[in-house]
Amino acid sequence: MQEGFSFMGMQGDTYAAHQDLGGSGSCLRRFNAMPFL
Repeated sequence: MQEGFSFMGMQGDTYAAHQDLGGSGSCLRRFNAMPFL
């Protein structure tokens, strides 16, 4: 089992990405409201 926050997706001007919350790649160790600048 992994510890962290579930990453559901992100959305920009013309870009959107979503992930399966059941997948191992959706777990982030640290949460940041603005991970990208």
